[in-house]
Amino acid sequence: MDSELSYKGAYFPSFFSISLSGDFDTQLENLSVKDLGTFAHEYLHYIQNIDTLIGLANSQYFHIFIAELRAYIEKEPKLKLPLKNFDISEKTRLNQSRFDRNKETKNNHKIPSYDDIEIEVSNNDNIVYVHFVSNSKRVFKTQYGNLAVKEGMSYFFQKKYDSNITPPTIPYLLTKILCEKLNPNLLKEEKAIIFLSYLSLNSLNCGKIMYENIIDSNKLNWNTPLELYRKLKQNTSISINEKKYSVPQVKEFAINKLKETINHVLSSDIIYLNKVFSNIEHLSSSSSASGFIELVNNENLNNIELLYNLIDIYGLPHISTFSGKNFLNEESPELIELIGQRIVAKRLLHDDTTCCSMITSCQQNNEIVTDDNCYEYQWRREQECPFKVTFDNWGLRGKIE
Repeated sequence: MDSELSYKGAYFPSFFSISLSGDFDTQLENLSVKDLGTFAHEYLHYIQNIDTLIGLANSQYFHIFIAELRAYIEKEPKLKLPLKNFDISEKTRLNQSRFDRNKETKNNHKIPSYDDIEIEVSNNDNIVYVHFVSNSKRVFKTQYGNLAVKEGMSYFFQKKYDSNITPPTIPYLLTKILCEKLNPNLLKEEKAIIFLSYLSLNSLNCGKIMYENIIDSNKLNWNTPLELYRKLKQNTSISINEKKYSVPQVKEFAINKLKETINHVLSSDIIYLNKVFSNIEHLSSSSSASGFIELVNNENLNNIELLYNLIDIYGLPHISTFSGKNFLNEESPELIELIGQRIVAKRLLHDDTTCCSMITSCQQNNEIVTDDNCYEYQWRREQECPFKVTFDNWGLRGKIE
């Protein structure tokens, strides 16, 4: 399943859904420092998802996968769980493999002690590797890829709200390590690191571009993070079939492709996402910097005001807590259906799934009646719930043996 690892929470990019281990309140002032920091971290992943090229591409791959899964289901008279014969098309496999190659090899390693790091860029595939060195010997190697850029950016953003966080080195602190090695002055301007990360995520090989941006930041003359961002952005373009495009041009194309793909796999109207994407496209066409960059750069906003202003632009996606709280705007029918898609796809493809992942939230909702079928036999559900609606829309009833 498509998911992002994170500290004390999780963000599911294909479903625009945040899951928090602590508490959440739409009145952000009511949150503890720790819970506010966790929300800020995961909310930034949501912004990365809908306002950067790599985030939009990641979601599109998954919804193409869902479309192929539904096509397989439609032609099969009977299905046995988990699905063993379903396979994605070669084109989708190739696109996903390109994304995975630049993402990262593994996460959350326990690395041995080290006293230095060395950075290597592979000439064959333009992948950046970080080597941890102890006593002049390389003792550990990891890839600095898309995931490390996203998590590093979210780490520095979270620090604005909770300065006491101590996440694992990999993937959260790899960006910090690269800055220490390539340009330590950036660590005095953490806002600049956030801006460079955002710029790098508007590419398809974010690790390589971030590596280059950190090096370039040491060569350019700049006085403020915004000045650095603008200078680097001027030289940023994306090549497709040997033709160069600006980031706003490619982002507009990616947004339209994602909306087209989601429309193909959902029966609901995409009301919420259309509004959010409209805001993003308006800002991209009318501003020298994105709404995100301008707001984070605004010294007149305190941290809480910054989040509220970001929410005004990007909206508030589906949010759930481990304790069962569920926050979802009623004007977001597509997000409700996407929750159902996540549950159904997980049930179809994973043999270790026996309990519906929404059970805790549903038990807190007086309008949804939970029963024994919520655990081992979700496909026997008769009461309305996100799982049943999607299950029925996909024509699965009566097909599962």
